[in-house]
Amino acid sequence: MNTYLQVEQASKNYGDISLFDNISFSINEGQKVALVAKNGAGKTTLLNILVGKDSFDSGNYYLNKDIKIGYLEQDPQFSPALTLFKTLYGAPGKLMETVRNYELAVHEHNQRKLQEATALMDFHQAWDLDARIRQMLVF
Repeated sequence: MNTYLQVEQASKNYGDISLFDNISFSINEGQKVALVAKNGAGKTTLLNILVGKDSFDSGNYYLNKDIKIGYLEQDPQFSPALTLFKTLYGAPGKLMETVRNYELAVHEHNQRKLQEATALMDFHQAWDLDARIRQMLVF
């Protein structure tokens, strides 16, 4: 079983307040994990550390080189310079690139691009992702 993430003897304080002290845990392939604690206990801080936005005061963590961590921040900041399309469809990754190219082909009414994009949507099984994004746009 592959270890995806291992945290060893990690501590984090804000001034005199200890968010967590000397915690250790690991997440292995196939495990599902939830962070459950009262407000102010350090859940968001832990996630910020794991994605590189903050650091432990002491301790270490090791992330499997094949793993990427992503999460929607508590108060996400969206660029006012981006359109709604670019915000929703601008995420990196092959699957999002496939959906983005399909949506652009539809918008441009380009039959050749649309046929190619449709074939790639089928190949990457990206229709569900496109449908979920469209559901977010319905009020």
